[in-house]
Amino acid sequence: AIVIGELNEKTLGYTSLVALRTAATSGVGFRYMVRKVAETAGLFGSGGQAANQLLALITERPGVKRVKLYSRNPDNREAFAEKYAAKFGVEIKPVDSPREVIRGVDVVLCATNTNVELFDGDWLEAGQHVTGIIGGNIQLVQGGFLKKARREIDNKTVARADVIVANLRESVISEQQGDLYEPIQDGIIKLEDIYELGELANGICKGRTGDQHDAYSIAVWLSRADRDGSLGAMFKPELSPPERAVAQVEGWILGVPGLIREGQGDHAGTVSDPCDSDMFRLY
Repeated sequence: AIVIGELNEKTLGYTSLVALRTAATSGVGFRYMVRKVAETAGLFGSGGQAANQLLALITERPGVKRVKLYSRNPDNREAFAEKYAAKFGVEIKPVDSPREVIRGVDVVLCATNTNVELFDGDWLEAGQHVTGIIGGNIQLVQGGFLKKARREIDNKTVARADVIVANLRESVISEQQGDLYEPIQDGIIKLEDIYELGELANGICKGRTGDQHDAYSIAVWLSRADRDGSLGAMFKPELSPPERAVAQVEGWILGVPGLIREGQGDHAGTVSDPCDSDMFRLY
């Protein structure tokens, strides 16, 4: 498929393919690592990626109806809340501090362009899931444009995690992606402590084992699944475009683009060419 310009997704409106697929990668993680009974989320960021991430979450966990939102600009927070509460049918409450975003939520979504950690890992509560999306920018550091690698998630957060998942372990090292590379360099975790997203989907990593599981999990999508334009999926015809996007990414990480768990549960259906997916259509 060749996509030029932005997608006109039915819920979001115009959005970038990169943002949608990055969020779909998060959606696979949400499927396995977030409590099925989740009702609340904390969101860092008020741009397009934040909107895509939130859509992916409520696609996988439709019980999420209350969202607390923080970004540095109060006007941006208010504008985002007003716009996307109506689009997504959820309550979005702008808050004045990062601490309040974390308090009492099931899921913490980090979707920013920050160069510094967003919150103190000591604030996290048992059973919460955290997703971050920052990749590597080592070239900018080496070129003298930035003093340090970008981070959203601090070392305390990584140290407390019971389950850590990234797209690819090798990318954490080869791209020196700060949220996990620096904790490895500091001896807080080892590379082998990190699971890959494919291991989550195929059962090697169990993810969350139950709604009452009090384990804390972290997922950092450092090597995004938007590099392959040929993702296909098997899905029910009635799936929404975000659900289909998640299914496409899951097929890619399982190593079978165009095929999603034939005959199993919610993902049974007929094989579809990616060009036939609503993800690649304008509305």
